[in-house]
Amino acid sequence: MFVSYDLRAGGGFSACRGAEHIRLGAGLHAAVDPGQGLVSARRGRGLDLRFSRVTAQAAWMELGLKLGGAGQGRSDRAWRDSSQFYCRLRLALQADSQAGSQADPRVDSQVGVGADSQRVSQGEVPPARLALRLHLREGFEDIFAPDPLPLSREFNWVRAEIHPPVWLLSQAQAVDLHLFLPPRDGALQVSDLAVTAVS
Repeated sequence: MFVSYDLRAGGGFSACRGAEHIRLGAGLHAAVDPGQGLVSARRGRGLDLRFSRVTAQAAWMELGLKLGGAGQGRSDRAWRDSSQFYCRLRLALQADSQAGSQADPRVDSQVGVGADSQRVSQGEVPPARLALRLHLREGFEDIFAPDPLPLSREFNWVRAEIHPPVWLLSQAQAVDLHLFLPPRDGALQVSDLAVTAVS
C-alpha cells in the first residue's frame, strides 16, 4: 500500500507577508527560528520564499509539510503506517553571500552547515537536509535522510529516501517532512515537491 503528496496538485500559492512562521497551504509552512528572522512568500504556481533579517544566532530555517496527523482517517493512518519514504524536489536557493549564522549543534551535526562560510566564500550554496519528523507521546524524533541535498542557484532535482525504524514508527502519533536550510538571508524557489510512502 502507498500514499503520496504532490505540490503541483495544489494549483498555486498566495502571497504571505514576512513573519517567523507562515502558512502556505494545507499542511505546508515555512519558518525561521523564533525571534531570529522572517520569511515571506510571493504568489505563484510554485513556492517562492524570501528569508530576511536572519541573525547570526538563528539555528534553523525550514520548509515543513504535515503528512499524517493524529486522526483515524485513511490518509492519516496510511502515512503513519508507512515504513519507506521517497522524496523528490526541484528547487533553487539564492543564498546571501554574507557570513552565515551560528547553527544549533544538533542541527549542525545533521544538516552539515559547519563549513558554510567557506562554501559561500567560494561561490557554492551550502547543502540542506531532509528529515522525517515523528511526533511521539513526549516530544518528537527527527529521522534524517542519509545524505545532504546539494543546492544550486539554478533549479536542480534532488532526491532522498528515508527509512525510519519500525519500532519508532509504531509509536508515532503524527508524521511531518522538514527541509532544513542553511540559516541566512536568501530566496528559495520550489517548483516540484513529491513524497511517496510505502508500507
